[in-house]
Amino acid sequence: MTKGRRIALFLGVLALLGVIAWLHQSALLQIGPPGIVILSALVMLSFVSLILEQFFTKPTDVIATNISILLLLAPLNEVLDKFGLWYAIFIIYNSITLAVAVLALLLLDKDNSPDALPNVISRELNRFSTFFGNGRFLWFALFFLCLIFYIDNQSPTFLVFFAYATIVLLVDPKRYALSFSAKRKGKNIDVGDIFGVQSSNTFLARLYDKQPKVERFDVVEFRYSKDGSPNPRSGLIIDDYMLDQQQWIRILNDSVIQTNIELEPSEKLFQPNTVYLADNQSAKAINKTPSWNGL
Repeated sequence: MTKGRRIALFLGVLALLGVIAWLHQSALLQIGPPGIVILSALVMLSFVSLILEQFFTKPTDVIATNISILLLLAPLNEVLDKFGLWYAIFIIYNSITLAVAVLALLLLDKDNSPDALPNVISRELNRFSTFFGNGRFLWFALFFLCLIFYIDNQSPTFLVFFAYATIVLLVDPKRYALSFSAKRKGKNIDVGDIFGVQSSNTFLARLYDKQPKVERFDVVEFRYSKDGSPNPRSGLIIDDYMLDQQQWIRILNDSVIQTNIELEPSEKLFQPNTVYLADNQSAKAINKTPSWNGL
């Protein structure tokens, strides 16, 4: 899904939320500030899902989400009195994921080897913070707490707002990218080398000076040397940029990519850490029921 389509979808979703809020304004006005928290959480859930964390969560995303939630909740301790113990639990949870994300960034040393102890620790902290500090999960959790404590669960307002949040969560930009990804003609062609691992499922590759045109959302294959397996991985190019007069790409390889791209068996011997542009005859996107993997 292109940036323009994402922005258009985001604006459309916000317009829908505005209509829902207007139709249920009496219920929101009746509960006061918690109603504002509900709308704020839904706006941020939509933004994070469709714009910010469309492919993966970064520690900076975790930090931004945690700080936003803490600033929103800090002055509302007495207002959100129905939360009870859940208020403190949610504040502590966000504080912990914030601290872990900050520590992961502080320990990261790009000038050192990826196998150096600080980078290994940073990678594990990164994995922890991005999994437990996922913005979609945190904003939905805040919304859901306000919903169950301040809105009657038998009322139409409860059902409509919950349905809206569920639909936003089920929108997975990765699946749309797979559905509209451009396929290249010809057999698998080596286009670059894996340079490093940015997270458990994100790889950084440097392209060769002379190679076929590579674009975002192209499907690639590669065999990571540390896998210890002859079977290649399939991935999706989610970013490309120039650095020091060289072209670089960022490859996403996770369970969603693996289960939505079917690659026919290839007789080609994949060299370790070499990136191959997938054959358009062997790579095809499969539409499946959306899962909750985005959380």
